[in-house]
Amino acid sequence: MRMLFSFLLCLMLPLSAHAQNIRSLAVLPAQSVGLDESIAEIFNEVFVAELSKMTERKIITMRDIEAMLGFEQTKQAFDCSDMSCLAEIGGSLGVDELLYPRVTGIGDELMLSFTLMDVAKAAVLARSSITIENEPNEYRDAATQVLDQLWKAAGVVSTPIQ
Repeated sequence: MRMLFSFLLCLMLPLSAHAQNIRSLAVLPAQSVGLDESIAEIFNEVFVAELSKMTERKIITMRDIEAMLGFEQTKQAFDCSDMSCLAEIGGSLGVDELLYPRVTGIGDELMLSFTLMDVAKAAVLARSSITIENEPNEYRDAATQVLDQLWKAAGVVSTPIQ
C-alpha cells in the first residue's frame, strides 16, 4: 500500500519542475487550536492561493492528494503531527519540503504559525508567526505577511507569478 501511495504521489510532480530545479512543497492542512475548524479551512484556501503565486515552488495540496487516493486512504496515511512523522509523510510524497500551518485562537485574536521543513534532512528550515485580530477581511494580508516572513527566514527570494 505504501509503495502504491508513494508511486501515485510521485506521478503528481511534473518532470518540468525537477528539470528547472523548482523545489516541490507539500502544504499540509492547517491545524486549528481553540477555534472553529471552518476558520482553519478558510486559511487553508488563503494559504494555497498565496503560495500558488510563487515561481520557486511546485505546490502540492491535500486536495491534490485526496483526488488521487481518496479521502479515507489520505486520512489514514497522514494521521500524525510530530516532526519525524511529518518527515516520513514528505518522503512518501516525494517532495522536497513540507509546510505545516497552524491557526490558534487566543481570545479575539488569531496566531498564524508556519513551520517549513526540509524533508531529506528531516530538519526545520524556518518558522514564522504573527498575531492578528480575528477579522476575516484581514486574513489574506495576514497570510501574505506570515509567508513573506517565512521565506525571508528560510533565505528564499519569492518571485510572484506575473
